[in-house]
Amino acid sequence: MLTGVRVISFEPFPQTYQHLEKNIKFNNIKNIEPYQVGLFSEKINMPIGSPNAFNFYGFFTKIMKFTDKDQLGCYSVFTSDKKAPVAKFVKGDEFSLITELQNIDFIKIDVEGSELDAIKGLESTIIEHNPILKIEFSLYALEAAGISPKDIWSYLIMLGYKKYAICSNIDYLENLLTMMQHPPELK
Repeated sequence: MLTGVRVISFEPFPQTYQHLEKNIKFNNIKNIEPYQVGLFSEKINMPIGSPNAFNFYGFFTKIMKFTDKDQLGCYSVFTSDKKAPVAKFVKGDEFSLITELQNIDFIKIDVEGSELDAIKGLESTIIEHNPILKIEFSLYALEAAGISPKDIWSYLIMLGYKKYAICSNIDYLENLLTMMQHPPELK
């Protein structure tokens, strides 16, 4: 555990949130504050369930990738699951917990297709604090949401960001790439 670091975690899916709380308690971690709410471009309650992105995977990929019976980190608001639980989402720029912070150094976003909505909901916060952003996304989840990586990059450029990292197994800061160095399919 890093001393002097405060981590605020947002998790809207009920079972994943329960696992998060259980792991924080089990590992006796004192600097993580979990909240059972998601960040979005507006305050809204929405179903969150099995992602429509599954439709884009081939049969064998589905078997290999999704054999974990829980798959608790893969739920999305872009779902056709009629039994999906309804979760609470807030606009980050209007959530007092965020607006009262003196500084924000780092934001990690991994929201199965809602990345652009989460960024839009945090626009003022991002402009004010200029944090490092780590955005994990799946091309399939973005396709299911009807957006592309270029939509995200364009928005971040508008917010003044110049460099981006492509996540890989080797995730070092030396791998930061300018937009001109990205593969064409990710621009």
